Amino acid sequence: MTEDRRHTEPVRWTAERSAVAPESPTGSRGALVLPADDGSTRLMQGVEPAGLRAAQLAAARASWAESLYPQEPRIEPRARVSRLATLIRRGRVAGALAAIGVWAAVAAWLAFVPPSYESSATLLVDTRRLAEISSRYGSDTEALGAFGGGKLANQAEIVRIAPVIADTTATRLLASVTAAERGFIPVPAETPSVTEFVALWLKKSAVEVVAKASDDEADMIEIHAEAGSAELAARIADTYARTYVELIARGVRDQRERALAFHQDRVTEVEGELAGIDERLSDFYRDAGTLAVSTEAEVAGRHVSELRSVLDEAQIAWSTHSATLEGLEAELAQLNPDALSARVASSADAEIRSTQTYIADLELRIGAYYTRTPSLREDPSPSPDLVHYLNELSTSRARLDELSRQLVSDVMTTGGIDLSQETGGRSYLLQLRQRIAGERVALAAAEAKRDAVRRRLGAFESSRQRYSQQAIPFAQLQRDRQVAEQRYVSALQGLTALQLDDPGETVRLLAHAEVPREPAGPEPLFLVLFGAFVGLLVGGGVAYGRSRLDDRIYGPEEVEPEGLAVDGVLPDVTPLVRRTFRGATHAQLAGRPVDVHVVTVTSAHTPEAALLRKFATRLAATSARGSVFLFTSAEAGAGKSLTAASTATALALAGFRTLLVDADTYRTAQRGLVGFSDGSLFDVEAGAFPTGGGLESRGGALRLLYGITLYSTRPVATEHLAVHQLGRLIAFYRSHFDYLVVDTPPVMATAFTLAAGSLADRRFLVAASGSTRLGLLRQARGEMAAAGAPVSGVIVNRFDAGSSPAYRSTYQEIRGYYGIPGAP
Repeated sequence: MTEDRRHTEPVRWTAERSAVAPESPTGSRGALVLPADDGSTRLMQGVEPAGLRAAQLAAARASWAESLYPQEPRIEPRARVSRLATLIRRGRVAGALAAIGVWAAVAAWLAFVPPSYESSATLLVDTRRLAEISSRYGSDTEALGAFGGGKLANQAEIVRIAPVIADTTATRLLASVTAAERGFIPVPAETPSVTEFVALWLKKSAVEVVAKASDDEADMIEIHAEAGSAELAARIADTYARTYVELIARGVRDQRERALAFHQDRVTEVEGELAGIDERLSDFYRDAGTLAVSTEAEVAGRHVSELRSVLDEAQIAWSTHSATLEGLEAELAQLNPDALSARVASSADAEIRSTQTYIADLELRIGAYYTRTPSLREDPSPSPDLVHYLNELSTSRARLDELSRQLVSDVMTTGGIDLSQETGGRSYLLQLRQRIAGERVALAAAEAKRDAVRRRLGAFESSRQRYSQQAIPFAQLQRDRQVAEQRYVSALQGLTALQLDDPGETVRLLAHAEVPREPAGPEPLFLVLFGAFVGLLVGGGVAYGRSRLDDRIYGPEEVEPEGLAVDGVLPDVTPLVRRTFRGATHAQLAGRPVDVHVVTVTSAHTPEAALLRKFATRLAATSARGSVFLFTSAEAGAGKSLTAASTATALALAGFRTLLVDADTYRTAQRGLVGFSDGSLFDVEAGAFPTGGGLESRGGALRLLYGITLYSTRPVATEHLAVHQLGRLIAFYRSHFDYLVVDTPPVMATAFTLAAGSLADRRFLVAASGSTRLGLLRQARGEMAAAGAPVSGVIVNRFDAGSSPAYRSTYQEIRGYYGIPGAP
C-alpha cells in the first residue's frame, strides 16, 4: 500500500495561490544576511537595499515602544500628582464605597443626635480695680487667691475650672430645673453623687469661657453654655455668671475683713510695745528721782547755760529797777518827806515780793515741763502736775495785780494830798508816786526772779554729773519710744485707710443669658459638607491604599521597574464594541464572519483601530522581513489571541504578507476571531492539512492575510509533536511571508510556549491591564528566560485610555482628525 503523502509535507505554492507572490507587495528590494539565533545565517527578503545593520535594528527595537505614544515632559511634582490621581482612580470602587459609608454615618448621626442650644452671659471685669484691691488687701502671709491678681486670663481660668463655681451652679440647677429639663442633664443612674457629676459635666462639656480684653479699663468674659434645652442653656449661663459675681464679691469682702483684722492686730501689738516702753521710762524717772531728764549730759549743760543767761538778764533788770527806784524816791523825798516815810512803811510791799518770787519759781517749773514734752504747750491736760502749776501761776499773777493796786492806793492815801483839787502839782505828785510804786513792784519781781534762777542754776550744776551717768539708757529708751510711735502711727493710718475704704463693684453682670430661639447644632448643611469632605478624604485614602496593595498591572509604570521593556500599550476595545455593535458578536467581511473585537477590520475609523495600526506599523519597522512574532501571556484571558489577530490583520492591511498561526491546540481561537475555515486546520499528528484544505487567504481587504490552525484531538499527548510541527511550518513559510504571527498557549498553563519560544524572533508577553498579576508575569518571564526564549517585551492590553492624560490627548487628536464626535 502506497502511502498518500499529498498532505504530509507543508503545502507549497501552487498556481491556484499564485496571487500571493513570494516577494513583498512592493517588490523585492534587495537582501541582507543577518545572524540567526542558532548562530547560522539566513537570507531575509524584502529589506531596504542600503539595509539596516543588526545593531541599528536592536536599537530601534529597544526604543520604538517609547516613541509609540510620545509623552509630554513633566516636572517631578506634576508627575507625582498624576501618579497619585492614577492610583486613586484605580481604587475608585473601594474609595466610593468608603465615601458612601462616611456619608451614611453622618446621615445616621444627624438622624439620631438631638439638637443642642447655646446661650451666653457677659461679665464686665474691672481688672485694674481688682489689681488695686489685691495690692491693698494683700497681707504678708496670704495672697489674694480669689481674684487672681486682677489679670483677665486668670479670671477666665477661675470661671472655667473653679470647683466652687461648678458645685454651686450644679446645686442651684438641680434645685431649679423642671422634670423635662432634668432629662437633658446626662446623669447615669448609678452615679453616687449627682451634684459632683453635674459639676464635672458643667466644667467639661456644658460651659465654655471666652475672655475678651479691651482697650479700656474693663474687660469682658463671655460664659457660653450648651444644653439640650433652650431654657436650660440660658439658666446654666446665667447661674454660672451670677455665681462668679458672688464669688468675687465674697472674696473681696473676706479679704478686706482679713486685712482689717491683720492691721488691727498690728495696731494692738504696737500699742503693747509702746506701753511697755512708757512703763520702763516711768521706772527710769522714778529711779532717777527727777522728771527733768531730757537727753544725755549735754541737755543738763544746755540748761545751765540757759539759766546763766537768764540770771544775767535778771541781774541787769534788778540793777536797772533799783537805780530807777532810788532816783524816784529821792525826788519824792524832796517833795513830801512824810509821804515817803508812809510808803516805806506800807504792809503790801513785803507780800508783793514773796508773790513775785513764787511766780518766778512756777515759771521755771512750767518751762521745764515744756522743754521735756513740747506737745504739752498745746494740750497740758495729759500732765496733772503741769495743770496744777498753771493754775497756781494764774492765781499768783492775779494776786500780784491786786497787791500792786493796793500798794498804789496806800501810797496815794498817805501822801497828804487833797485828791479833790485838780492842780498841776497834785497831778505830778500822783504820777511820781505811781511810778515809784511800779518800780518797786518791778524791782521786787526782778529780785525774786534772780533768786529763783540762782537756786535752779545751783540745782542743775549739782546734778549735771548725775545726768551724764543716766544719759545712755535714757537715750536708748527715748529712741525705742520714737520708733514705736512711728510704727504705731503707720499701723493706725493703715487701719484707718482700710476702715474708710470702699472696694465698690469690681465685677458685674453686663448681659443676662437669653433663651435661644433656634438650636445651635447639629448644623445639617455643615455636617453634610463636612461628611462629603471627610468621605472624599477617606475614599481617596482607601482608593490609594487599595491601589498600593494591588499587585495587578495597569500600565507601563508597573512593568518597567521589573526590567521589562513595554513594546506596546493597546487600548481596551470592549467599550467601543459595546457602543458600536449593540450586542452583536460578529460582522461579515467578504462573506465570512469576523469577530467584532478585531476593530482593525470592523471599526477601522476609530482611535482604538488607529492605535493598533500604529503598534503593528512600528513592529514591522523595527523587525526584519520574515520575522516570527510569538504572542503569549502569563495566564488565560489576557487577550493574547485578540492581540495576535489584531496585529496580523493590521500588518496585512498595511500591505505585508502575513501568516497568522494559531498554535494553541488546547483552545483554538483564531478561526472564530478572523473567520478562517476548517480547511486551515493542520493536524499535528498527521502533519498535514485536511483533504482539500491548506494555507488559505482571508480574502477581500485581508487578501494578504493567511492562516494556519494547529489541531489535535489529544493536545496534552501531542504537545511535543505540536512544537515540532510548528517548527517545520515556520522554517518553511518564513521565506514566503513578510511576517509570521504565532498565537501560543499561556506560559503558566502549558509547556508548549517554553518549548516553541526559541522558534520565534521576538516573543511578547501580553498582560491584561487591571487583571494580570505582576508576580505571575514575573514568573512567566523567568520561565521563558530559563527555557532559552527570553521575552522581548511586554504588551499591556486593554489599557484604559482615560487614566492617562497623554493617551486621552492621543484619542482626542485621532477623533478630531477622523471627524468622530464625542470623547473617549
